[in-house]
Amino acid sequence: MEMPIIASWAKDRIVLYRSRVEALAHDKRPQRAPFVSIPLSPSYRGDERICVVVNREHLKAAMSAPGVRRVDYDLNQGQLVVSGPKTRYALKDVLTGNSNTLPYARRGVRNVLEDWAKAQRKRKVSKAMSVGDRRAAKIQRDIEVAQRKLAKIHASRPVNPLCVDRRQNGGIYFRDSEARWAKGKGIRKALAKLTGKWIRRNSRPDSWKEFYEQVARILSISEVFPPVKHDRVCNRKGGPEVVGYLKHLPKHIAGQSKPWRSLNWDDKFDGARMQKSRLEYLEEMQAKRIVEDQIKNLEELKRAAKGEECQVHQ
Repeated sequence: MEMPIIASWAKDRIVLYRSRVEALAHDKRPQRAPFVSIPLSPSYRGDERICVVVNREHLKAAMSAPGVRRVDYDLNQGQLVVSGPKTRYALKDVLTGNSNTLPYARRGVRNVLEDWAKAQRKRKVSKAMSVGDRRAAKIQRDIEVAQRKLAKIHASRPVNPLCVDRRQNGGIYFRDSEARWAKGKGIRKALAKLTGKWIRRNSRPDSWKEFYEQVARILSISEVFPPVKHDRVCNRKGGPEVVGYLKHLPKHIAGQSKPWRSLNWDDKFDGARMQKSRLEYLEEMQAKRIVEDQIKNLEELKRAAKGEECQVHQ
């Protein structure tokens, strides 16, 4: 039979037995939940039982204080009050509040309990595993931590803005895009001469067939494919008008777009900042190699742990 926890009732508070609350706070079971539910009603009322829910660690710290003599529940404030001659702790009920704060409080409690239940399920699965599998699972968790750390390292090689030409076959994207933009200058000029008269008149070509034949000769291709023609591009969701299509013809047909530049290098080039960027890049690359070596070593340890387990089973 469940022992009563309520000592007496009053108009604005409920007096609880200190020993019963202390037993709930210092529960020795290893699977104890992070919250303590203290019943405030001697019997069920329908499908709901009146109770107060407080954080277990907060309740344990309050009950461990010297001189604690009384435990009350304040009905007006919704607090569990642990008091003594020189001490007083007010523990907020996590399930009380107004219409604005109560949904968030309950959601926070549910998230904490879900994390706790997930950890309990993992612990149960881990106990059923063998020693080698348990060691391999621990190493796998360390590998995942190292992989998340590696994903946060963004090592971008600094590029001297005065050297925009590609100097190696597998160059940086910045250099490649700058080289493509410089190489396509003749095509852009020829297309601008072709479309200039229609853009000035705010009109469209008389014959689109002849227009695309001229564009194909400029691009040195046999024909312009339908997906990049005006009837397909302008009818897309958020597509340009015909004049806008002609104005940005190199982008729509030739796939040429101006490379992004964070600032005007001609006016704001700073040699000291460039040197600092190089040093930061070397530091990032060193940190990246360290984490990669760590992941490699952990993977070798994981394979070794699985190999030992296989030998034990054989």
